[in-house]
Amino acid sequence: GISKKKLYRKFLTLIYKSFSFCFFSFDKHRQLYEEARKFLQQEKVDAILITGEPFVLFRYGYLLKKEFGIPWIADYRDGWKLNHVARFQTGILNHLLQRWEFYFEKKFISNSSLITAPDNYLGEKLGKLHRKNFRAVFNGFDEFLPPKRMEHPDSIGNNSQKLLLAHTGTLTQGQRVEFLLSSILELHEEGKISPEDIQIQFVGLDYYEAQSARVKNFNPKIFEYIKTTPRISRERAMEINSSSDLLIAFTEENYQAIFAKVYDYLAAQKPILVLPSDDGLLSAIVSETQSGISFSEKDELKKFLADQIQLKKSEGNSMQISSDREKVLFYSRENQS
Repeated sequence: GISKKKLYRKFLTLIYKSFSFCFFSFDKHRQLYEEARKFLQQEKVDAILITGEPFVLFRYGYLLKKEFGIPWIADYRDGWKLNHVARFQTGILNHLLQRWEFYFEKKFISNSSLITAPDNYLGEKLGKLHRKNFRAVFNGFDEFLPPKRMEHPDSIGNNSQKLLLAHTGTLTQGQRVEFLLSSILELHEEGKISPEDIQIQFVGLDYYEAQSARVKNFNPKIFEYIKTTPRISRERAMEINSSSDLLIAFTEENYQAIFAKVYDYLAAQKPILVLPSDDGLLSAIVSETQSGISFSEKDELKKFLADQIQLKKSEGNSMQISSDREKVLFYSRENQS
């Protein structure tokens, strides 16, 4: 049956990933290593920069350093042992797999010259874990996007009278989406809003079945307030960001990160709502760049949303921002490079 085939594929993927850290025959990326060796045999380089994930690439840095003596930099775009999603994976098998991979992480990083990370929070933790120096290199954005309305509305609404909120990309198990959903539910039950007033757009959420169900099944009373889409192109997602009124960045409890989508939000030049405030990295970047607001209390968020709905109805536009362009540009990829 389909379920058995799916289980078999997952098992094979698990086996290949686990053994890829010690055997090239299980490593689907091995051609990168082979080409790197050929290049280094002919050319002189000062250092090698290797980005994970996939973290098996760190093995290449370890091996190339041993063979050629060239310093290499381990560029983490997310944690490996310190992955914020992996901490929710429980059970003996997951525990054993995490220990297995951590053994190789320590081994590979042992001869690296420097660690880079997408923020200081993760960088400090990685530095302590591996006893290495680190540098923060933010993910950043390519260029500013001009604000606009979508010319071709689809399942994502473009009713000019509705207040449009957008969240694009991954929603993790730890991100506190319920802070927003419960606020919408309370406003609805208090008779202060209707589905004609506001719409929450979860762009690409249908690709993540468990998280899509989590949002859609929160409460049937607010089902009509929510729109979701399957995975779409990056260009389309950026267009939706630019045409929305407010952009949503959910935080995780007991974890800090500037998620990649936040840089896309900065490029869209639309107000960012940090929900709820993390009193840390995410709230800080939004405050520093004057790009939005962080909310710690639901009552504050509810009042804000109700006010924005009325503003949109009366003036055709909701809250506008005048972000600090110089501080936003600090996070551009051009500047980070």
